[in-house]
Amino acid sequence: MSDAQPPHIELDMLWRRLEDAKLQLDLAHNYVREVTDDLKGGSVPVPDGKFAYQRALQAEAFAVENYLKILDRYKAILLSGVFPEQLERDSG
Repeated sequence: MSDAQPPHIELDMLWRRLEDAKLQLDLAHNYVREVTDDLKGGSVPVPDGKFAYQRALQAEAFAVENYLKILDRYKAILLSGVFPEQLERDSG
């Protein structure tokens, strides 16, 4: 007997991961905007501001990558009706 979750539970868990990834993406995007505003407004010294801006962009890029990875997985399941694990088991 398999330890795998029923498909509807696994899909629900994946949806929750997608929502969390979207929240992280929104936070990262907002942080980039805040750092940009601080840098333009002169409230942060330029070297520190540029470093903070680079770090914010890196965090945003990571958040985008993570969101898209989870979104692609979710879309694949919805469009095919088959979970990737099932495809691997069936083809192996």
